[in-house]
Amino acid sequence: MINSEISSILLYVYYFVLVITAAVALVLIKKYKHSYNRYFNYFLIYVLFIEVVALFPYYLFEIECFEWLKDSRFSRNFWFYNLFWVIGSASFFSFYFQKTLKIIPFKVILKYTRYVFLAIVVVLVIVDFDSFFKPGFYFLDSLNTAIVVGCVAFFFLELLLTDRILSFNYNLNFYIAVAILVWWLVTIPLGFYSEYFHIGDMTYVYLNGIILSCSNIFMYTCFTIGLFVSKPQLINE
Repeated sequence: MINSEISSILLYVYYFVLVITAAVALVLIKKYKHSYNRYFNYFLIYVLFIEVVALFPYYLFEIECFEWLKDSRFSRNFWFYNLFWVIGSASFFSFYFQKTLKIIPFKVILKYTRYVFLAIVVVLVIVDFDSFFKPGFYFLDSLNTAIVVGCVAFFFLELLLTDRILSFNYNLNFYIAVAILVWWLVTIPLGFYSEYFHIGDMTYVYLNGIILSCSNIFMYTCFTIGLFVSKPQLINE
């Protein structure tokens, strides 16, 4: 099927772009070493690590001593993404924008929002532990989305309220915020149709894969461009 081939090709393109982005982030760490922006370089390298490790269901079970995991709740990588991406990304972006924003109330809100979020996560895992190992932990996904989009909203508000808007095209956070905003606007609707994501409706599975891969390619391309063209935001600025 054409959709199947397109989905597979775009997935490989996404992994290629992700590797390039992580490599650029690693190479340019020195450029941002005196800036809070360096945390974003670390994060991009972390994302590549997460994506590589998340492939474990495809190769781990080929090793005989790990065959016992096939029938366990750890046989799929949903728990891995929930822990290291859904929880991890919300925690990171709230921390990152707390560090890089200058308006004190925004920084305070992000700081305590992160603490509340992590406390809620602990309660959710205790109360509904099984959902942590299944796709579509919707409440957790919603919290993640609200926090990350909130970080982006605070950035744009600060951009409008300060003189940073005069040099936004050299601000790494601008490229991060635009990429995240577009990515979320495109992918959020996919969650509403997640009930169709099963082997009985392969047309939607391929369409979902195409949209997600295109969104990822766009986002990480924006990150790469931003790393190249931006000026480091010095800690003492």
